[in-house]
Amino acid sequence: MFPAMGAGKLPTNDAEIIARIIDVEKGFVDNPADRGGPTKYGISLGFLADLLPGASKADVQALTIDDAVEIYQAEFIIKPGFSSILDPVLRWTVVDAAVNHGPKPATKLLQRALGVKDDGVLGDITRHAIYQADQRKLSIRVCTMRARLYSLITSKNLEDKDRDGIPDNLEMLNGWTDRAMTLIETILA
Repeated sequence: MFPAMGAGKLPTNDAEIIARIIDVEKGFVDNPADRGGPTKYGISLGFLADLLPGASKADVQALTIDDAVEIYQAEFIIKPGFSSILDPVLRWTVVDAAVNHGPKPATKLLQRALGVKDDGVLGDITRHAIYQADQRKLSIRVCTMRARLYSLITSKNLEDKDRDGIPDNLEMLNGWTDRAMTLIETILA
């Protein structure tokens, strides 16, 4: 179903971007330390319930790859305006951030990396700044800002819902940071 992606090969279109994200996110996960709750292919119960009020854990489990592709295209690329990001590597970077943080926070990360007002709306000023920027450097700046955000999230919330003695966000930190660093390594390869 997905285009073949060689190791270190950069995505060139939305299908490849979505395939990369689904490959990273994998199938169904219900980790009590994850604030997103039950998740499949990166689509969390919280996000699905926003789209389909009353959605349940069973609805998350029932998601197909085709459902995930449709949701990513509509909600993580088209709706937030990321389809206006012409460089596929920068688009991948921002869409991947949106999957972790939400589309509006991802837009704010992009805006901060650009040095424009961070209102979470990908409007004319942001698009103009994108077109003026070195796309690879901007992608790396967004990833770096994500790594810093992960540290901030971890230090600000020491909740331990799964009661294992380790703050939940600290349990997630390695995976979050590895995700941003892998993006940087792939961009630089």
